[in-house]
Amino acid sequence: MSATLKTLLGFWISVLLTHGFAIKVSLAAVMARTTGAPIVVTGSLVGIWLFWRYVKRALVRGIPTETQFNSVPLSEVSGLYTGKLTEYCQDLISLGFQQIHAGQLAAESGGQSPNFVFHFSHPNDSCYATVFQTVDSNQNILPVSCSIISFFQAGELLATTQLTPTGISSLWGNPKHFWTYLSDATAKTLFDTHLDRRQTLTKQLRLPIMPRTDWDFYAQWEYQQAKERKQRLG
Repeated sequence: MSATLKTLLGFWISVLLTHGFAIKVSLAAVMARTTGAPIVVTGSLVGIWLFWRYVKRALVRGIPTETQFNSVPLSEVSGLYTGKLTEYCQDLISLGFQQIHAGQLAAESGGQSPNFVFHFSHPNDSCYATVFQTVDSNQNILPVSCSIISFFQAGELLATTQLTPTGISSLWGNPKHFWTYLSDATAKTLFDTHLDRRQTLTKQLRLPIMPRTDWDFYAQWEYQQAKERKQRLG
């Protein structure tokens, strides 16, 4: 039996169980009104639980679970707009960022879509930057995206990005992460906006900034994020 067929079968079984439970509740209520007997519900909550499991798994499919970074040169990756990637990198370097890593994100499922990501850090302003590009499920090349990220010592995170938020990522996002979305912003606009908002958060919420700017710290954070996403799948 295929995975798709199993998913559909599980969905309809959960729906039938859930609806059956609801019907029993309705019948019990009608009997109580006509006979004066107390409401006794014998339906199983298993249907509701199965339905919630199905909905939850459908939602988390939209959450990425990449954890492994493969260090490969950009010249070995085909199917991407390498010129645009390089342009964003040059813009970040002109702003004082230093490259700390470059390579691909390897999917845990074993599949590998063409993608490439550059990681930068800013030693003077204690923040990170990423420049990323990949393709979608239809093999269409997606636009290059740039993000600026700062960490706070209490575990909070501030990100200013060109990425467009989705309902899935917003629903399952960490409440301690603060996001600013500027889809058409340049690297300089992202950086300036990021520093302005970070200064506001630091003053209003008294959040001390994490001074780390090394690759090991960022890679560990990515690993922890993927670990939390996997826990949500359980």
